[in-house]
Amino acid sequence: MDSQVEFESGVDSHGDTFGVTVVFEGRELRLNFADAIVEGRKIVRDLELGSPDEFVLVELQRPGTRSIGLDEEVDLREPGRESFHAFRSDRLFTFTVDQRGYEWGAATITGAELRDIASVTRDVDLVLEHEDEPDEVIRNNDEVDLTDRGAERIRTRARPEGFKVVVIYNGQRKPLEVANAQTISDVLVRAIALFGSLPNPHTLSLFTEDKGELKDEWTVREAGLTPHEEVLLRPSTVKAG
Repeated sequence: MDSQVEFESGVDSHGDTFGVTVVFEGRELRLNFADAIVEGRKIVRDLELGSPDEFVLVELQRPGTRSIGLDEEVDLREPGRESFHAFRSDRLFTFTVDQRGYEWGAATITGAELRDIASVTRDVDLVLEHEDEPDEVIRNNDEVDLTDRGAERIRTRARPEGFKVVVIYNGQRKPLEVANAQTISDVLVRAIALFGSLPNPHTLSLFTEDKGELKDEWTVREAGLTPHEEVLLRPSTVKAG
């Protein structure tokens, strides 16, 4: 076999070696090929995950994705042809982001994956358009079901300067208006005030499910907070008691 697979991130192209990364079930695998032109079948086969016929291979173009047929040749000398996703699947799912077409090998896709493949920055919202109900802001941990009618229509929207998040403390939930330019330390002070007199308030921090503890010096924009996102108020993992 003239390629090697490594369970680590990163891509190398030097001398006569051409490297690609393939994401499979959350793992980022690296393959190095001696040949500049390889077939999709070879990329999948060299992952050593099973028969290539059981897989769908999708190339990331950022922005954009497209499926690679098993018999299709990929020229690794071309810029930007080094990132792929492999899916154990027998079908493709299609959707659009701002009217650009995408192909995907799973029935669901997360907000974080959407941001990555569509090159969407933190200060922009991803929005799932609905015909008969309000549009839905897609958060990083949200999963979009690509089999749902209408799920293929996704667009980006400038995040409003001010919006509400939901602060949660000991099971209590309270809305809080925030602004993109505010620092997390400022939001923290106001979040604590929502719940009155709390024990050891100086040890508290704000957390989100996908980013963990938010740094005090971040702005709301840098923290990537989105409208109606749940923010946890709880003891810090780094602040002294």
